[in-house]
This record gives sequence, C-alpha cells and structure tokens, in this order.
Amino acid sequence: VKVFLPKILSQDEEQRTWALEKLALLSHDPVFLSEFVSAEGVPALSSLVCDPSLTAHHASCCLKTLLGILTRRLVTTVDEAAVKRIVQYVMADSPLETELIEDSLAILRAIVTNRRSGDEGSSCVERKLGVPDVIHHLWNRDNPRVQQNTLGLINALAGGARGERILQYMVAARYRDTVHKNIILNPPVSEGMAHELYVYQTLVLNLREAKLRTQVDATGMDQKLVEDLNCFVVHAEKDIRRYSVNIFASTDPQTTEELHGSNKTVSMMDLDNSTPMMGSKQPRKFIYHRSKSTPEFESHNYAMDFSSGPFCQLTVEFMLYFAQRYSRVLINGHQGPARYMKTFVRVMLEEVTLAHSFPAVCERVTRVVCEAVGLGRPPRKEGTLYQPLVFQPNLGVHFLEEVFCRCVLLLGRTRRDMKARTAEDEDKASYTCGAPLLQTK
Repeated sequence: VKVFLPKILSQDEEQRTWALEKLALLSHDPVFLSEFVSAEGVPALSSLVCDPSLTAHHASCCLKTLLGILTRRLVTTVDEAAVKRIVQYVMADSPLETELIEDSLAILRAIVTNRRSGDEGSSCVERKLGVPDVIHHLWNRDNPRVQQNTLGLINALAGGARGERILQYMVAARYRDTVHKNIILNPPVSEGMAHELYVYQTLVLNLREAKLRTQVDATGMDQKLVEDLNCFVVHAEKDIRRYSVNIFASTDPQTTEELHGSNKTVSMMDLDNSTPMMGSKQPRKFIYHRSKSTPEFESHNYAMDFSSGPFCQLTVEFMLYFAQRYSRVLINGHQGPARYMKTFVRVMLEEVTLAHSFPAVCERVTRVVCEAVGLGRPPRKEGTLYQPLVFQPNLGVHFLEEVFCRCVLLLGRTRRDMKARTAEDEDKASYTCGAPLLQTK
C-alpha cells in the first residue's frame, strides 16, 4: 500500500496514472482499502481531488477509490474542500464524463447517508445541494446508474437538516413528473432503481402521517372541513328525500332496477376519471341497483357526526374529496332530462340503511389504506414496491384520496360477495379491499 502514496502525489504523469488506475481496480477489495485508509491514503486522495490541474481521467480514478471506501464505511466523510469540489462536478454546466458524474453523485449520497453530528462533509453537501441542483441528471435516460444515484442522493437529502424543504420539492408535480417521464416510462427499471422509487414514494406519502395521527376537532381547527362536508350533504338532501333509495353495486353489466316509488332507473356508468389502480390493467366499472332485501331508508338526519368516536383528520379530508369528486350515478328519466345522484350520497345511504355509521366506515377504510401503503413507517432497506400513479402529476398529489374512494366503492360489493353479517365479516371485507393495494408494476 505504501508504494501507492508517493506515486499518487508524484509530478510524473505516468507514475500517477499507473497508481490511480491500480487504485481504481482495487476499489472493490475491502482488505486493500482498509490498509489504504490506515496508511492515511484518504487525505492524499482528497488533496488530489482538489487539485485544479487534475485530469478528468485521474479524477474519475480518485472518486472510484473514495466511493469504495465510503460505501464500506471505512470512513464516513472526506475533507470539506474535497466535498466542495465533488459538488462542483455534479453542478457543472459543461458536459463531463458520465462515470465522473455517476461516482460524484454516489459519493455525495454516501456522505449524506453516513452523516454524524458535527460532520462538516455532510453539512456541506446539504448546504450546497438541493433538488433543483441535481434533478436535471434524471434526464440522462442513456445512463440508468446516473438516474439511480441522483434519486438516491435526493432521498438521502430528505433525511437531513433541510429535509422538510427537500420533501416539498419532491412532492411538487413538476419533479414527480420528471421522475415519471424519465424513469418509470423508460423501462426496464432495475431492482436498485425500484428501491429508490419505493423510498421516494414512502417519503412523499409520509407527509400525510401527521393528519393520520391527529384526531378531528370538529369544533376547532377542523370545523371548516366538517362544515364543508355537511354542507355538501345538506345540498344533496333534496335528491336523497326524493328518491329515498338504497343503491348497491352489482357485477352484472346489464342489471338495472326500478327505484322505489319512482319510474326512474339506475344505469351503469364508469367511475369519474377512472384510472387503472394498483397494477390493474383496466378501470373497474360499477353498476348500481336497488337491493330488494335491504330495509327501507328511514333516517332523516344526514349530518356527519364525528363526536361518536376517534376519527383522524385524514378521514375527513378523504370524505370531502370523495363527496366533491365522484358524481357518476346516472338516474335516467323515461320522461324529462337525465339526472345524477352523487356516488358519495349513494354510498352514504347504503351504509346508513345497514345501520352503519358512515364516518366510522370511512375511518376503517382509511386505516386499511394507510396500513397497506405503509403510511407512517420508515422505508425498508429491502423495499422495492412502488406505485407509478404516485408519480403522475395529475393524480399523485391525490393518490391516497383516490385509493380511499375506490376502496369505499369496492367495500359494498365485497361485503355482499362475502355475505358479511358479523363484525368479524366486516373486518374481513375491509381487509379484502386493501389487499390489492400491495400489487404494483
């Protein structure tokens, strides 16, 4: 090992080239690297990286050796001056060798991942770099390793001192769209890249964790949400009282049933803005018809009551989204214009008719959805499951809301298919609705 150090710092071009190339070849040998670190080789490489006269080839060899040392945690960081130089490689406007960019990104990620209290190297990376500074590397579709290292660095930065700001960039439609177009729509996706996408997804979805853990304050900070939800229900009461109908899901595409006390029928309509969810190839179609075995609807108090039990803020947000977004139950008149009944109202009528608390049902579905997607849990080292829809700019920001809506719609049909009668049956039906969420592309 000691033979290398004089040659690394030698002014003789041939000797330096030979030593650096040999070091790069030995960068996968943990025994050699350990001896190299013990011989104070890291400071020598760091000083060389800072040399403005260093050629791109020599710099690439230095970075490969440093990367091997950092990934094995033989050291956790390098000199701040060297870190600044590596940051310059990543932010360079002029084109550089792909390997140089690839290794620079990997080194910075390793430094941030290995961060310790008072570590100048990781602090320097977090000060100098943000998502806008590295996101352009995701456009390098010809080099998936550069893309993977870029995404890995962004994920690592999200756990640092400026993590909250980094996460706000990550959740923005512009940046999710960049990931979607340049990685997900540019297959194949390697296992390593799948892990980075999974981590990215987990970090973004976990931004909703606080609302999952916070109980609804219907007379305080959440009063506006509850009022908006009840306002929607009040406006729908006219149709509710007029039709007073129990409308249920069916799998028969030809089924329509005459509404109770009316000559109007309910016909099949696709869900509003249906999108294949959780790996399914085609949007699911629902048909709604009256169930003759269900008792008549007698309730006349439609307001949502959140005082009967603990409900999280996320549930109220999901319910409001459902109420505002889904309005695809068509009531065709034999005479006169077609009319629509809100899907939200139909589902609410169904649950209340069965003597179920609709907010309680929604709370249960919310918990099932959050458990299935791992909301509130840190990313797993071996995790590779990701959902492409999270990264779509037009849907990703409401991904959880959309999953909730589909699960609520699916719950009624699953309950009938399973002939659920007891509380245990209800739990099984809820679990069955959440099971498809584990599927991915």
